[in-house]
Amino acid sequence: MRSDCHVHVRAECDARMVLAEMDRLKIDKVGLLGRGGASTPAQQRTSDDELSKMCSAARKRLLGFARIDPRLGGITDEIKRCREDLALAAIKMLPDHWAPCDDFMWPVYETIESMGMPILFHSGILWGNADSSRFCRPALYESVIHFPKLKIALAHIGWPWTDECIAVANRFVELARRENRKNPQVFIDCTPGTPRVYRKDAFRKALACCGAAVMLYGSDRSVPGDLSPSAERMESDAGLLHELGCTADEIDMVLGGNIDKLFEAD
Repeated sequence: MRSDCHVHVRAECDARMVLAEMDRLKIDKVGLLGRGGASTPAQQRTSDDELSKMCSAARKRLLGFARIDPRLGGITDEIKRCREDLALAAIKMLPDHWAPCDDFMWPVYETIESMGMPILFHSGILWGNADSSRFCRPALYESVIHFPKLKIALAHIGWPWTDECIAVANRFVELARRENRKNPQVFIDCTPGTPRVYRKDAFRKALACCGAAVMLYGSDRSVPGDLSPSAERMESDAGLLHELGCTADEIDMVLGGNIDKLFEAD
């Protein structure tokens, strides 16, 4: 199986075209990240409705990640609606002048955990959001330890704090091992981020400290648009993983199967 956990929806588009592009490139599943920028509850609902409509064409292949601002009024009710009424699969958040360890996040986490939805978080530096990357340091996501049924993925290997991202993921890998859990809470979304000159070193450390079972392939591509660069990067990452000693099964996990682990209950 081949999957891409990190594809942005930039505008309304025909799901049939996206599925045809996936078929052409032999991509089985994509995580579609809803349009951001909602500044009112009404805008948030519109974004979530559009994403659900698109994913309804093939929900097992088009995994909808509602992109939310947790500071919006009524956001916990909207999260419940995303799951119960819109059948969206997960949540996407980008901390922008708020931190994932802020106290106001506790009821948001509780609601997402109760809905059985994972979270894909931006982590690391940002390009174009002023100085908000200081709110996306990987260590700040350690706070999810208080919500043991909640799974998250940290995008971009936390670039430039890749060692910090790997350290956080490693803590949860070790915790899962001690508590005999099927999967840890924290996964590493390998979407760049990481420039090519750093990528091999980041992969080597992630494999050594956390293992292939927590690494997810992502491209940061957008739809509507050409997904060919996603397939090309998959092949590049496959070669890199092979060079680093991964087995064929481990490569398949990173490039495909691990995305399902985000949604598995312990």
